[in-house]
Amino acid sequence: MSKWLSYSYILVFLCFVCTGAWTEERDIVKFGKDVVVKEGTTLNNVVVIGGHITLNGSVKESAVAVGGSIALGPKAVIGKDIVSVGGIIERASGSKIVGKIVEVDVPGMASNHKNWYGWLWGLGIFSLVTFIGFIALALMIIALFSRQISEISLLVESSPRESFLYGVLGIILIMPLTLMLIISIIGIFLVPLELLLIVAVFVTGYIAVAALIGKKVLVTFNMKSRAIIWEALLGLIILWLVGLVPVFGWFVKALAWIFGFGGIIELFLRRRKRNPA
Repeated sequence: MSKWLSYSYILVFLCFVCTGAWTEERDIVKFGKDVVVKEGTTLNNVVVIGGHITLNGSVKESAVAVGGSIALGPKAVIGKDIVSVGGIIERASGSKIVGKIVEVDVPGMASNHKNWYGWLWGLGIFSLVTFIGFIALALMIIALFSRQISEISLLVESSPRESFLYGVLGIILIMPLTLMLIISIIGIFLVPLELLLIVAVFVTGYIAVAALIGKKVLVTFNMKSRAIIWEALLGLIILWLVGLVPVFGWFVKALAWIFGFGGIIELFLRRRKRNPA
């Protein structure tokens, strides 16, 4: 149960990050900066990546800090949940939290967040260049296989446990299958084709999961669902931004790869059952 609860908080975090680095009316999202909410101030959500939150006012929804801690003053009020990844939550007497308190300990992450924030942006420059190229590839794949990507996305949404298990099992079987091809005379020539196929499956599955994330974000913010190409684009941007966060971001992206890979395997097996040879 705790495992799936952790996944739900990751999804909540992804939904918040979709707003990027902007501030809109009653929501604050910051990268690499500390946020101070003064007494008498009321916000909907506060999300900080690579910084700390000092809260003396009220937050109607949730407060989330990744790579930082959250300090609540005596008059602080959190309407829903408070989440700190790689930091701690400090509460003054009189502070009020209606929802859940979640602390995910990542040793050394919050103690020197300014240093890793500079490292994060250095990585971000390289990541941005590769990300633009990946976006171009993703848009081409979506244009050619939009129906299949929609099917994979729906499968991951409707049966996440099966998709995850299929993904883990599929990854485990990659090496034995490759070794079997290598030791066979004819099969060795198929190894490059196998590796190319595996990469294609991983990329397609990842795009499908990104589309699911994009759709969930739009629903969360009461926005009309767009075409899958826009849902996928939004999801890919979210995953890229989250991937800039050391440890936590890598973990989230790894989950996306696994779920997507498993979703394709599950789709293949279901089609085999419907249309046996």
